[in-house]
Amino acid sequence: MDYIKLAVSKDNSRESLMHIYRDKDRLIATDGHRLHWKDSTLIDTPHYVDGYDGLFPEYLQVIPTKAPSYKVHFSLDRSQLNQLKKIRDLIKLTDKYCSAMFGFESSKISLIVDRPKLRLYFDFTVTSVTESVKLKLGFNLTYFIDAIEIPSKANKPLELELRGEFDPMIINSDLGTALIMPCKI
Repeated sequence: MDYIKLAVSKDNSRESLMHIYRDKDRLIATDGHRLHWKDSTLIDTPHYVDGYDGLFPEYLQVIPTKAPSYKVHFSLDRSQLNQLKKIRDLIKLTDKYCSAMFGFESSKISLIVDRPKLRLYFDFTVTSVTESVKLKLGFNLTYFIDAIEIPSKANKPLELELRGEFDPMIINSDLGTALIMPCKI
């Protein structure tokens, strides 16, 4: 449940997004920029976990239905995760949205931050890849770290899926699935 809570909105003007929603066999939370979900036990009617009685957005519209064109498996050790957090903290000094360019190549994922006063590069190796591809896409680094931090601390393998340059990134783990919308850099 902690993994799902990461995507709960903190924006008071969007009250329906400030709760975890249960829909059939799934727990879902979103803040409008990312969506976390986990399959759960089957229930009869959709409802909010905490009893809130409002309309939840049509979340299925943002979950891609076509097969991924790029799928990689990777894991990060604690030191790599800490390096990513340090990079995030440096980016936040110049960019409140914490956007970063992600480069995807056959055997590595690169994080590229190129600002007038800040240049950073960070590579991590993937353990398997379905297709060789070269893409550069912008994503919010905080959302990415949120999606990988809990599984990484538990030494859980991660799977990252991409479909195209305008589609969301999907990160799968044993703890749930995270969808992160791309951003313009």
